[in-house]
Amino acid sequence: MNQTIRQVRRRVILLSIVILACLLGFLALRNWSAIGSKLANPMRKVFGVERVAQMETILFDVQDRINKWKYALGLSQPEAPWGVADAPTPTTRAPTPIPGIGDSSPG
Repeated sequence: MNQTIRQVRRRVILLSIVILACLLGFLALRNWSAIGSKLANPMRKVFGVERVAQMETILFDVQDRINKWKYALGLSQPEAPWGVADAPTPTTRAPTPIPGIGDSSPG
């Protein structure tokens, strides 16, 4: 009985550490996206490519949902993550005259 309580405690502690690590990782990635790219390869070596891909999918899904809620509540506006150039100003030029057409000089 005493041994099963220890096993349960160990599992609860391990699960708590994993959840805390995931939350800290989420906060770090949320605030500093460059950290994600630096941590991805070491995480792939430790956890494997498929598991890291699953974690990334979950993370991006959560980020998308949070952003949708923020947009729906009017807390922020959607923005392009890249620079958007201003639209070019249209220029008008006088048409090039064609010799012999509309020319009033004799020729």
